[in-house]
Amino acid sequence: MTTLKEYIFELKDRLMLPHGDYTTGFISDHNDGFHTNDMLKRDIHDAINKVIVAARLYIKSIDVGLVANQYEYGFPVGCLKIDKIIHIYGSIATPLTYIDHSNFIDGFSPTHTSSIPNRWSIIETKAELHRFWKSNNDDYNTTSTITSSPALNHIYDQYANFGVIEGGEYPEADDVVWLDTDYSYANIDHFDMEAVVTTVTASGVSPVTYYSSARVLTADDISAVKEGHLVYNSNDNSWGFVTGKSSSLGVIYIDKWHNGTIGYPSELDICKIGIANHIYLKTLNAFTSRAFHSGTDNTPTAGDAYRIQDRFETVPSIVIAPVPSTSDTPGSNSLTIWYSSEPTQMYDDNDPSPIGDEWSDYILDWAFILAIKRQPDRLGDIESLELVYKNKIAEMKRSASIHQLGEAHNIFDNINPSSDGSTGLELFVSY
Repeated sequence: MTTLKEYIFELKDRLMLPHGDYTTGFISDHNDGFHTNDMLKRDIHDAINKVIVAARLYIKSIDVGLVANQYEYGFPVGCLKIDKIIHIYGSIATPLTYIDHSNFIDGFSPTHTSSIPNRWSIIETKAELHRFWKSNNDDYNTTSTITSSPALNHIYDQYANFGVIEGGEYPEADDVVWLDTDYSYANIDHFDMEAVVTTVTASGVSPVTYYSSARVLTADDISAVKEGHLVYNSNDNSWGFVTGKSSSLGVIYIDKWHNGTIGYPSELDICKIGIANHIYLKTLNAFTSRAFHSGTDNTPTAGDAYRIQDRFETVPSIVIAPVPSTSDTPGSNSLTIWYSSEPTQMYDDNDPSPIGDEWSDYILDWAFILAIKRQPDRLGDIESLELVYKNKIAEMKRSASIHQLGEAHNIFDNINPSSDGSTGLELFVSY
């Protein structure tokens, strides 16, 4: 498989950019105001996603249980584009027809219910519900239960690990905690931990990034640190989630530093590390300790169900009609969503491409188009290059479809002759 390093070298060749010696594995960075290695890596990543959608690769499916009177459902995690949706009702499978949102809402009514929906659309984006790890379920969940609430602005869930998520963005400050019990909500200030796994002393810290991750350099033992741990600096209530580490370098990589005075720990700050299972919430104002509002009692209590929702509305939602009249408890009344899924992203130089080398030329074609869009003097080339790309990938898709009919490259090789020696085919000609 083509590696990320090989893609970067080839893309630089197309752009006529200088680069290092490939035989030694060194890729020199070059910044002419338009292209850096990080920019080109993003171009390759976006081009792979483009090819996956255009060629209908990485197709996955997920079953979504229907809920009575609920007509909005979120996109699957990592979904690039929905291919088709099928409704399963007992032994009946009904494909849903996609309708653009204008026509969908013209004929839509939330009171029109049926056991079998027949159409779907996308009309708006919603805020993502974070799917975090729960040790008692040994699985990811969007809903959990408060173990205790020692204050009006603080909840604790002994089974939760908010730094280990199924996908998407990590929870952040100002994300929303909803209490399902009374429909109240509050905004996150910071996370904390019940038990400290280890502590580190920040040294040599700077806002330098590595794979877009703020780092903490420390001479302390970090053998107990794991990806998903919370790093908390009590000096200024700043915090971040561990995305990786280098024990040999004594470096911990963080998704990013939240809150804080300068955006990263100061020299010699003591940071504690452990599992994030406490949420501290922002109070309504300086004269109250209450954080939750707009509910019936606005008081978090042990046993209350809660959810964490992103503060930004970035996740498309699926709407279906007619509105489901029954819920899917036995699994016999559900949607099967087929979709192009985002693949594993390449980070390191020697990471292999997630899709086959037969698509490498098309990946480089689109990455090149993305790269020259940053150059004002090349904007006139883009329209013709996009047309060439579309024609090339359409031809590739046709060839792949024929090949998938069987091992033979020629579909006529798969036709058995009839007993009279003919091919078994009949040619109908209209006069």
